[in-house]
Formats: sequence, structure tokens, C-alpha cells
Amino acid sequence: MATGARPAAQNSVFETAYRKLKDSVSSVDANAFQATSFEEVWRAAEEIEEAHKARGNLRNMRRIEPFLKSLENYSKVVEILCNGTPYLPWIWAPIKLMLQLANQYTTIFDKLLEAYRQIAEVMPQFGRLQLVFQDDPNFQIVLGMVYSDILEFHRRAYKFFARKLADEQHDDELERLAEKRQEGTCEWVFRNALFQAWKGDAHGDPVLWVKGIPGAGKTILSTYIIRKLQEEGRFTTAYHICNSYTTGKHLLGEIMRSITVQFLRSNLDIASYIFENYANKGLTPSATRVKGLLEKLLQTIPSIRIIIDGLDEYPVSDQRTILNELLSLSKLASGQCRILFSNRESENINKRLNGRPTLSLRDQNADLTKDIELYVHAELDSFRHDFGDPLVDKIERQIVAKADGMFLWVRLIMQSLEQCHSQQELLDAVATLPEGLDKAYKRILDDLRDRSSDKSIRILQWIACSFRILKVHEIKDGIVFQTPGIALSEQTKLVDSFWEHCKPLIEKGPKNTLDFVHYSAKEYVLHETSGPFLDSSEAHYGLAISCMNYMNSSYCFIDPQNTSNALTIRVLRGYHGLHHYANKFWFQHLLQYAKSGDTVEDEELDEPLEEIREFWKQEPGSGAEKLKLDDTTSADKIRAQLKVLDSIPIAQGMGLDILTFQKFLSQENSSHQAPENLKSDELRHDPTHFSEISQRYQNIVRNLIHCSPDSLPEGVQHYELQSFKQTYLDSAFICRYRECPRYSDGFGSSEERHNHEKIHTKPLRCVDPKCDFFARGFTSKTGLLKHNRKYHPLPEETAPPAFEPRKLPEVVPVPSPVQIPQPAPPRVEVIPAPVVPEPHDREGPNKPATRRRVYNRAEGLRRHKLSHEDPKFFCPQEDCGRAFYRPDLLARHEFQHQREVTQA
Repeated sequence: MATGARPAAQNSVFETAYRKLKDSVSSVDANAFQATSFEEVWRAAEEIEEAHKARGNLRNMRRIEPFLKSLENYSKVVEILCNGTPYLPWIWAPIKLMLQLANQYTTIFDKLLEAYRQIAEVMPQFGRLQLVFQDDPNFQIVLGMVYSDILEFHRRAYKFFARKLADEQHDDELERLAEKRQEGTCEWVFRNALFQAWKGDAHGDPVLWVKGIPGAGKTILSTYIIRKLQEEGRFTTAYHICNSYTTGKHLLGEIMRSITVQFLRSNLDIASYIFENYANKGLTPSATRVKGLLEKLLQTIPSIRIIIDGLDEYPVSDQRTILNELLSLSKLASGQCRILFSNRESENINKRLNGRPTLSLRDQNADLTKDIELYVHAELDSFRHDFGDPLVDKIERQIVAKADGMFLWVRLIMQSLEQCHSQQELLDAVATLPEGLDKAYKRILDDLRDRSSDKSIRILQWIACSFRILKVHEIKDGIVFQTPGIALSEQTKLVDSFWEHCKPLIEKGPKNTLDFVHYSAKEYVLHETSGPFLDSSEAHYGLAISCMNYMNSSYCFIDPQNTSNALTIRVLRGYHGLHHYANKFWFQHLLQYAKSGDTVEDEELDEPLEEIREFWKQEPGSGAEKLKLDDTTSADKIRAQLKVLDSIPIAQGMGLDILTFQKFLSQENSSHQAPENLKSDELRHDPTHFSEISQRYQNIVRNLIHCSPDSLPEGVQHYELQSFKQTYLDSAFICRYRECPRYSDGFGSSEERHNHEKIHTKPLRCVDPKCDFFARGFTSKTGLLKHNRKYHPLPEETAPPAFEPRKLPEVVPVPSPVQIPQPAPPRVEVIPAPVVPEPHDREGPNKPATRRRVYNRAEGLRRHKLSHEDPKFFCPQEDCGRAFYRPDLLARHEFQHQREVTQA
């Protein structure tokens, strides 16, 4: 084959197909694909065949041989074309992963092998064709098209398996909680009479309340119940575990959607109904609509069990609404839907659940004591080698006796005992065991004060008062920026273990996050019982200072003196890991501090505020005047909200611009645009440079994520790139809609983000290309219908003009003198008021005079004029032939024919 320059068209096909597949897979899989040889694919196929033989379950793996051989010949032909690019391994590498994933599902595995067999049958003999057409540019384009088709097949296959795996990953949090359960514990609940009645009695009360004090193990018990019910397979089980970090106005909708999705995954036969009646119509999953769907599902799915854990962690204002809606579901389906609530007592919950069957963990003292014995015995097992059985058995008895049914208390105590390195230290620690959770927390906090007070307080401030759960690297950077005048560098960055001295009060969670060991720990450090240990006002002040200091460091992204490579290295080395959080919440922390009620006059704020002022395109506060809000009351609400910053005019002006800009982007005209258009609007209307900075930062992150080992930027080592991806990949692709919670905590791939962003768009569009709503669309069918009736009515939908009778002029007769005869008075003829004809009215001898129609919009007048012209559009349907003067009316008319055919 000719070794000259690749044709541009052919090269573009290879590049497009490669990028499309790479953007769809995780970085881990992308790296694996790049390093996979063709021999490894053969080996993987042989290993799977051997595994099937061992199980006595042969799947005829020979079906894949023709495909692999054809692919091997093809790869030899395109090898020169792909020379110097990362394209070649992506031809065969996905096959290995597809086989490994499909191997878990017999039916899917067979279909995959059959698909490979069919592809092999139509693959050309490239070796022979090369001898004849090797110098023909069209042949090279054909090679690119084959490459594109193979990669597209694997992209779709990967997407399918990603969905299957996502279904399994839905249980990741449940699995993480289940791993905390000690083997043998919680089993007593399935022997409990109240639980048995709830689980199996279709005629009893469909609701069971499991209540207990903080730290009693309610969530672990709930996860055990969920897992056991799933394993039994007799019930369709759904669950929702509430979390205090779940914020927003739609907590009820969050629960309803979670439950509905789980029901759909368990009953795929009703998926077509959901698609036709909901998804295909573009209906948004609002809480009301999902509840209506859920009620229909409950009528068709037998033996439903729903578990709701930790409702007390949600705001009090939401608890009552959620309880009312969920309890209403339990009344449906003739007792087939049964709900278990597991939570602490609270006023709202008590009002709604008192009188329902209640399993109080306080009343299960014997069962809980046995469970705690099992847990303590297992935890102390590692102590027996150093301290001997007699001493450890004695300590075990003392801990169990003081536990008082609190697993969390035991867990805190066990972790504190790990600091004991002699028998005397162990005995002293056990002799002074604190009673209850509050005293256990107090002991831990006292110890933190003695060891490293300032850093410990900052760590706890970030965890307790952040607006979302934070990752380790975000807190690590935030602590550094909290010190005025310190920039983030290799010398000032903290080590990854910076937080471990705060154990056991905090722990690492999923996706490398840091959180309190229990919700009650967060409550304690902020409550007066602890002092409070943390003052929320001071915490928000510290976080505001930290975020502002970071934002000031981000000026480098718009500083022309910084090269692209220099910025890439800064991002790669983690100097901007706090960006997504600080960019969204710096002003919210400042505002929250101001709302504390204290006089907000702090000289320490002057310097960061003056520095951050440089990011404004004009004087802070003036940008809001140029942003037109649909609702005039919104501007008044924003100004009222900012009254607490009267003493800091510059901050008040900044807040006015920021909050008005956010409101502007959430309006109808902006909030449902395509993401690309929305980002352009942000750059155009943002009173600051923050949007520009964020987009440049995100572009650099995306380039680094997609960077392969053979295309590293200058000065970047391979291990640095791998470390960066490991730290930042799982949330690198943020949602591009600013009002979304995922705007500051993104996704692991652009494909995940794309699927998420569909919920922000309006899928139902006006059919008239000239209408504004052809691009903007509607979220509901009702909105589209109202729009059509108002602006694009069918002739039969047009209401006749209202009848307004015209009053005749009143004629007052003049009396004639009787004595003087007069001739008969002339006949009075009443002439109606003159009618000015519209300029486009057709003239005709018999055309009656009409009232002049008035239009508010020029577009409306233009459309009306069309009705006076000869129709140009005709229905192609046989036996119809109806004429229309607008194409959108014809389109809607044809839709009526389609619906009639569908209904027939």
C-alpha cells in the first residue's frame, strides 16, 4: 500500500470513529484497549471456551473464529494507514471486553457470537482487494468505513453492557453498607412476629415502623432486610436510603423516581408501556407524574415491599409530605404494597406513624445484645495475639455491658482501642469508657483539640458546612486556601492522609468522599451540647475565604502571560481541584455567613473581595441591569436576600450580579437550550469572567482525560497523568446546566453526562420552523397543545368572533305643533358606522364589511394574511385532498391520519 499522506476524508473517518468510541468508554477501559494485543483477544476467547467446557456448557465458540481471522487480515491492510496513531488496537481490543461481559449472560453471549459470525460473512477479502486497489484513494476510504462500522458496533455493545452494569451499580451504596454488617447479626428480625406479619400477611397493616435511637444499627438492619427479600425472590423489592446531603426542592420526586426505576428493572415486560405513554411523549418525570405512574404499576405488580431508611435525615418540612404520599401508596393494590420505615423518632414522623405497628429496637434488647457480642468478639480478635484470651475476654464483657444497644458507640470505642499498645493502656481505656454517644463524641473531640486543633477544626468545618458532600482532594486543597496569602504548590499541598487523625469521627465514603461516621456526629459538633465545637457562622466564613482565595488563583486562566502548556501542567498537578465547588458556592458561603445576624464588617474580607473584583467586566452590580428577567418580582426577591450585605456594598453588588445571572440562565428562554448554545449564552451575558475561566478549565481537564500515553504534553510524566485520572475522572464531566446539582459534581464520561443532560432539554417542539418554539420546545404535551391553539390553530379550532351588537344612534323625534299642519317629515335613514377595510381584504361586490382585526405580534398578522391567499399545501392521503395555506397545519393534519391508523 502506498505510504504517502492519508487522504483527508479517510483520515477523518478513522479519527471520528476512534473519538466517538473513546468518549463512550471509561478511562480504565480506554487504557486497557490501547494496550491490548490481538493475541490477547485470541487467548481470552480460548479461556472462555475452556471455562464453558469445565462447566459442561459449550457455547460453540467456533462462531467467532471467522470474524477474528477476517479482522486479523483487515488489521494488516490498515496497519500502515494507522501508523503513528492510536487507532489500530481499537479494532480488536473491545472484543475481549465484550466477550468477558457477555459471558455472564447466556442469551446475550449467544447473540454476541451470532453477531460476530454475521459480520464475518459480509467482510470483504481485504488481502486480495489490496493487491488490486492499494493505490486507489476510494479503497482507503472504504477501509475507513469498515473501521467506523466495527467501532460503532462495539460502541453500542459497550453502551448496552454499561446499562446492565449501571443497574448493578445502583446497589453499590447498599453493598457498601451491607459489608459493615457482622456475619450472624440482624438475623433475629426475620423471626420477629411484627416483621413476619408485615412481610407475609396480606390482610394486616401494610406499614411497619422500625424505630431506634441514633447509632442503634437501623440502616444496617434495613440493608439486611433488603438483601434477604431480594434473595428470596418472592417479592418485588424497592428501597430508598435517605441522606442529609440530598438537597433541593424535589426530595419526594427523588424517592418516587428511585422506587419506580427499581420496579421497572424488575419488570421489563412493562417497559414498552412506559416508553409509549411517557418517554416517547417527552414527558418529564415530575413527582406528580411519577406518582401517577407508580400507582398504575402497583396495580400490575404483585407482592411489593418498599423499605425507606433514614427519613429523619431529610428536612422537617419535607418529612410530612413524603410520609403522606408514601402512605397513600400503601392503600392501593389490595394490600399488595407494603412499606417499612426505618428511622429515628421526630415530631412529624411520630404524628403520622403512631398507631401503626412499631418494632422498637429498644424492646429488642436481648437480640441486640447478642448481635453486639458477635461484633465485639470479631473486632477484638486481632488483640488476642498480643494481650491473650483472658484479658481480651474481660474487655469484651465490659464493652458489651456498656453498649446499651448502640452499635455506633461500640464502633467508636473499638477504633479508639487501636491506639493502646500495652495491657495497662488497654485497661485504663476500658475503665474510663464514656457512657452514650454524646460522651463518646466529646472524648474524641477533646483528643482532637489536644493534638492538632486548628487543622482538625478546618477539616470538620468543611465536612459539616459544605453545600454538598466533598471529595478528599477538595477538602485537602480547601484547608490550604483557608490561610491568607498561601498559594497551592508542591510545597504547600497536604498529603493524602491529612484527615486520618480525625478518625473515628469521620470516614472515607464512596467515590473518595469524606463524611461523618454517622449523621448524629454532624449534629453533635454543631449543637450546643458540644459547645458548640463548631460555630456554623465561623465555618461558612472560613469556607468563603478559602473559596475566594481559590477563585483569585484561577485568574491564570485568562492571564495572557500564561501559555496553554503551563495551564495544563497546573491542572494536571492538582492546583485547581477545588474549582467546581468554589466556582459554584463561594458567594453562597459568604451570604450564609452574613445571614448569621452578626454585623458583617471584617477587614479580612477586604483583600479577597478587592482581588475578586478584578474578575468583573464592569462595576459590580451594573451587570444585573442588563439582564432582563421574565418575572419582575425575582429582582425584588434578590435585592431583599442581599439586604444582609448592606455593610459591604462591593459584596452586595457582586451578589446582585451573580444571583441575577443565575436566575437569568434558569429562565424559559435559556434553561432548556442545547448545552452548546447555553455555554455561548453564558459567555455573552456573564457580568464576570468566571464562565470563561470555567470553560477553559473544563477543556483542559477533558483533554487530559482523553490524553493517551504517546501524546503527553511537554513536561508531563506518564505517572502524573495516571494519578490525575485516578483522582479526578469520576466527576470530571460536569452538567452544563448551572441550576443542576451535578454542575459542581460531574460524571465519569461525556456519555454519562449526555444521557443526564437530556432531562434538561424540552423534547416537544413546534412543527413550524419559523416559530421561536421550533428550537426551544416544551416539556409537556399540554404546553405544546396550548401553544398550537393560540398561535397555530387549525381552521376548525378557530373560534368565531364574539358577537357584539352595534347600538343604533338614538333618534329623538321633534314634536310638531298640532295647530299648524306640516308636511310629513322625511324618512330618517340610520347609517352604520363606516368600516375601514383591512389592506389585504379581497375586493368583491358582495363582500360584507368586517371589523378590523388587531394583532399584538407581527408574526400573528403575517400568519393571518396567509389565510387570504390560495392554499398551497394539500393532504396526500387518498380520499382526503384537504387544502391548507400553512405547512404546519398540513403537518398536524397528517398526524391525525397517523393516529387514526395507529388506533385502528
